[in-house]
Amino acid sequence: MKVQVEQLTANEFLWAKEWIKECLPWRDLSCPEEVEELTEQEIISGIKIHYSGGIKQFKLSVEDHIFPSNS
Repeated sequence: MKVQVEQLTANEFLWAKEWIKECLPWRDLSCPEEVEELTEQEIISGIKIHYSGGIKQFKLSVEDHIFPSNS
């Protein structure tokens, strides 16, 4: 059985950092500058726990920001 490792694209990673800076929803982050010290895996873990809908919904939301639908 192959374990799939979640990864973020460069744009998703940037959006994730901005989301964390706005919310500071986890860990002991006292200021937005500390977000830059988080690893990609820490960010992915945080999204899975704290983003409504998890990583799948986060990726869909980011895609909608980058490529807004015309509806």
